[in-house]
Amino acid sequence: MLMAKMKYFLLFALLFVYPGIKACSPLIRMHPADNSFKVKRSFYQSWIIGENEKGTDVVLELTGIKKEVTFDSLIFRGVKLKAFVTTLKKSVEIKGIIPSGKSRIKIDYEVVNLPDQLIYHQNGVRKEFMLKTIRREKTKIY
Repeated sequence: MLMAKMKYFLLFALLFVYPGIKACSPLIRMHPADNSFKVKRSFYQSWIIGENEKGTDVVLELTGIKKEVTFDSLIFRGVKLKAFVTTLKKSVEIKGIIPSGKSRIKIDYEVVNLPDQLIYHQNGVRKEFMLKTIRREKTKIY
C-alpha cells in the first residue's frame, strides 16, 4: 500500500511539478521580455586554418525580429565583438569572431568585464539580451 502511494506521488511530481519549475527557469527564456526577436539556436565553434590562424565564432540564429531592431555587438566570455548580420531564408544569423594568433583579416575586439549578451537597439534605445545557453560545437579544421 505504501509503495503504491509513493509511485503515485512520484508520478504526480514528474507530471505536474517538474514542468512548472522548468517553465519558470530563466535558462529557458530564449527571447527578450519585449519579444523583439526569438533565439532559434546559439553556439560557439573554434576553427583552425593552417598552422597559425585560429579563432572562435559565436553564432546566434534569430527569428521574429521586429523591424525597428538593429544589432550592435556580442559579448562572449568577456570579449566584446562586432555583430556581423546575415539574412537567411527564414531567419537572421548574428556572428561574432574572436581571432587567436595571426590573422589575415583585422578583426577588432575589446576586453570587457561583462556577462555573455547580445547588444541591440530598438527605436534608438540600447538594450541587452543576456545569453544564458550557448552550446559548444565541434572544432572546424580547414
